[in-house]
Amino acid sequence: MEKQEKLTPDLSILRRKAEKLLKEKQFEVYVKRSDPEMMKLIQELAVHHIELELQNDELILAKEQAANVASQKYAELYDFAPLGFITLSTEGEIIAINICGSQLLGKQSVHLKNSRFAFFISDDTKPIFNLFLSKVF
Repeated sequence: MEKQEKLTPDLSILRRKAEKLLKEKQFEVYVKRSDPEMMKLIQELAVHHIELELQNDELILAKEQAANVASQKYAELYDFAPLGFITLSTEGEIIAINICGSQLLGKQSVHLKNSRFAFFISDDTKPIFNLFLSKVF
């Protein structure tokens, strides 16, 4: 709840930003009659519209930041897990491998990526592994 409050700025700040953007756009409205109340209402709606756009931009930014934080946490969990994790493609190539997995295979993860996992499986168990891989995918 506190994070949400920090991400949403004061509404008066949004109001000032919206009014500034409206002036920069040199908003012109052509009304058949120049009713001052009508012009004031139109300007108020335009400012409100810009405020909503600014809020939407900030929400999108906040969501992107939250997604980046979650992605970073996932990457840390994957990389530093006490078990060996190996992500394979449908062809059995190593897409990703964590530290423990590379230690189990006895090579650095940089050298294992894009290599075939079947290289580390005995000839006796390759048919079982291939069957398992085809069923998984």
